[in-house]
Amino acid sequence: MEQPRQPPELTDEIIGEIVLRLPPDDPACLVRASIVSKLWLGIISDHTFPGRYRKFHRKAPMLGFFENIYNVFCFVHRFVPITAASPPFRPPECVYRGSRILDCRHGRVLLDDMGSGKFTVWDPITGHRRDLHKPSVPYGSYAAVLCGTDGCDHLCCHGVPFFVVFVWPDNNVGVTSACVYSSETGAWGTPASVHSGVNSFGSFTKFSVVIGDEIHFATSDKILKYDMGKHRLYMIDPPDYCVDDTLLMSMEDGSLGFAGCRNYCIYSWSRKVNSDGVPRWMQCRVIELRKLIPAIKSQARVIGSAEGLGAILVSSEGAGTFMIELKSGRARKIDQLANFAVFPFLSFYTPDFSSARLPFLVKSNYSLLNRIVW
Repeated sequence: MEQPRQPPELTDEIIGEIVLRLPPDDPACLVRASIVSKLWLGIISDHTFPGRYRKFHRKAPMLGFFENIYNVFCFVHRFVPITAASPPFRPPECVYRGSRILDCRHGRVLLDDMGSGKFTVWDPITGHRRDLHKPSVPYGSYAAVLCGTDGCDHLCCHGVPFFVVFVWPDNNVGVTSACVYSSETGAWGTPASVHSGVNSFGSFTKFSVVIGDEIHFATSDKILKYDMGKHRLYMIDPPDYCVDDTLLMSMEDGSLGFAGCRNYCIYSWSRKVNSDGVPRWMQCRVIELRKLIPAIKSQARVIGSAEGLGAILVSSEGAGTFMIELKSGRARKIDQLANFAVFPFLSFYTPDFSSARLPFLVKSNYSLLNRIVW
């Protein structure tokens, strides 16, 4: 009688290829793989693995959303994971109450402590934070945080320099200014200004959009662009539109995008250079929400976007909140969001930087795993 064939033994190389393909948006997969055997544990705990893992996946995954909630006369904020195994990030207690999230990018969160006149730049993965004083300017200013390393692929921005871009209007003279904080110098730079018109900047939206060295903010009737390389501010006309709740976003191709809802439809535009070398707004597509999401019975609002992923967040009373990929038209429901100000958080959650935070996923009888890997 012929004996059944034994499956070939997995080599280190094959196991390495298997674990590289574990989904980065579910951090618990790495922990579960680590407890398969000492061999698997050794491969994942190797100092070269996190870098190869990030390079293989090429884009940081979305782990969840931070959001501001107005509660008992002050702001609080929380993290809403998109998978059951995503990490429960919580801001430091000293900035938890009475502060609001202004921006979230390249693995960092920018918090505005409204009572102390300080910003806090916080890395949820490593737990590192830095406080910095805000410039003394009128109320109503907005800011963006971004990686400060030239040529960075933004797969792993933990521990590297960062910038905070601070923007404020002076409606009395019709001028808007911007200055930049560098974590390397620990100081704010000289402001750059542009004539924006009196009262033109009375209504900033909640989000900034970064494309290369350019940071964009939407105002009540214009788009403000700050070019960090040239240290100059520019005014851009938005597309001709007739939609509500408009939102700036970055598209998958790296262009500046613009979206809004009207009559149960999402309209989106992209700003691209035409054959004459002139930037123009081009309408990309129209998505009929009630065909895509039958549960929507009332007017929808756009409440956020995922930078570089070509996805927006749409909320409708009674139906909930959905993340919609503009290119594919696919929709995914996101539970537990309060729909006030939502900031997607994109970052890898690998053992080289999350050593102080991953043990909550590991049972106590895996002490060896805690000791060696995390």
